[in-house]
Amino acid sequence: MLQTLRVGQTAPTTGDAGASSGSGWPVAAGAPLGLFLGLTVLSTIVILVVLLRRGAGVVEIEAEPPGDDPAARHAAADAVQDAIEGLEVGGDVRSVILACFRRFCALLGARGITAQGALTPRELEGLAVERLHVSRVASETLTSLFEEARYSEHPLGEADRHRAIESLAGIRAALGA
Repeated sequence: MLQTLRVGQTAPTTGDAGASSGSGWPVAAGAPLGLFLGLTVLSTIVILVVLLRRGAGVVEIEAEPPGDDPAARHAAADAVQDAIEGLEVGGDVRSVILACFRRFCALLGARGITAQGALTPRELEGLAVERLHVSRVASETLTSLFEEARYSEHPLGEADRHRAIESLAGIRAALGA
C-alpha cells in the first residue's frame, strides 16, 4: 500500500470493502466530481456563445447604385398596381399586403440588399424610401399594415383595405406610375 496507515488501523479486507468506517480511507482521490461538471458546463456555455456570435455578424448593405434605376421603379410600380388591383377586387387584405411586401423585398434584393433576414420591417421600409424613392408617409402606413398582417391573428377589415389602397396609391404616385 502506498499510503501509510495510522497507528492502530488495519487495511480493509474484501469482506468489509463496502462497509463504512468512521475514519481512515479518503472518499475520493483527485479533483472532485462537482468541479469537473462545473468546468464542463462552463466550457459548453463558452462554446455556444462563440458559435452564436459568429452567426450574428453585422449586416453590411452595399452602397446605392449610382443614379436612378428606372427598371427598379417600374418593377415597384407594377408590384404596387398588382396589390391595389388585388385589394379592389376583394382579395384577402392580409394575403395581398404580405405578397406586396415580399415583392418589395425582392426588389430591394435586386438593388443589393440581400441579407434581409436580419432587418426589421421598419429598416426595410427605410431602405425602400431611400433606394426606391417612395413616399415615407405612405410607406409607414403600409409597413404598419404589414406588421399587423404578419404578426397578428385577427382578421383585417374594410378599414384596413382602404388604408392599404390609400398608402399604395401614395407609393404609386411617388414612383411616377
